[in-house]
Amino acid sequence: MTKITVAGTIVVDAINIIDHYPRIGMLADIKARELCVGGAVPNVSIDLATLGMDVHAVGRVGADNEGTFVCETLKNAGIDTKHIIVSNRDPTSFSNVMTVESTGERTFFATRGANVRFCEADIPNSVLDCSVFHIGYLLLLDMLDMHDAEFGTAMARLLAHIQERGIKTSIDVVSGQYDLFQQVVLPALPFCDYVFMNEIEASYSTGIEIRDPSGNLRIENVPPILSALYNRGSRSVIVHCPEAGFMMSSSGYTVVPSFELPAAYIKNTVGAGDAFCAGALYGITHGFSDSDLLAFASSCAAANLASNTSIGGALSVSDTEELVKQFNRRRLC
Repeated sequence: MTKITVAGTIVVDAINIIDHYPRIGMLADIKARELCVGGAVPNVSIDLATLGMDVHAVGRVGADNEGTFVCETLKNAGIDTKHIIVSNRDPTSFSNVMTVESTGERTFFATRGANVRFCEADIPNSVLDCSVFHIGYLLLLDMLDMHDAEFGTAMARLLAHIQERGIKTSIDVVSGQYDLFQQVVLPALPFCDYVFMNEIEASYSTGIEIRDPSGNLRIENVPPILSALYNRGSRSVIVHCPEAGFMMSSSGYTVVPSFELPAAYIKNTVGAGDAFCAGALYGITHGFSDSDLLAFASSCAAANLASNTSIGGALSVSDTEELVKQFNRRRLC
């Protein structure tokens, strides 16, 4: 069985389903609330384990109830957690997620907690017995986002060291401060085999607009955005958005539209990007073509959208493929 190490951000999410997003000073009704693991490590790891992958999880939690909840949830999913550090110094990262019931749109209120101190020294050699090392999220891992005189950032240094071991590297980004993207994200790209971003993150990283003032996708700007990232040195750049998945690699530029899903089907969008990422990583480790990789990744994202939590929609490979047979893919203009 192919092993994947998933490192980085670990969060406990309180998913709040609200009737609408209020203006400042106004009230919204919380219709339901559920505690769930979140962040790159739990989301991607559990999605991958459900797809049948052997996964090592690496990160930091606090010595608190939330940290115990995360580790027990991962263990119950069959994930190796012995290299998750339990810190007495910082609490487990916590996020209140406000999800609008009618649209699935969400807003996060978070504390970074133990994720702040996660660094290269926290990654032992024993968890690098893997084919792919995936880490997320850049812009949320303070120690790894720091400047490095030789490599640009500590993250770039880490990825370079892992590539030296013959391991494929993969990164994911969070939608953080616009003015930090180019100084934090771009130095890592020469040391990445696979880069995952949503369309807004890709736009911030390149300075090329991807949506017009009305919010419509500027499809003609997608190839230049992917080219700009690819030319920075990454082997493959994968960008996902509600309309489609896009990829640029040595095979060229590939587009696979997403599914047309009924509005009532979409319960929540939390974790959809991580589910897409997990599906793509599954495709990478199983030798999928670029188009098949994007197709399966979007299928995993579609399955995720049917759940109120970030991991509740995770399905086996066969169940994922069966689920999406009922939907058509959208047409891109």
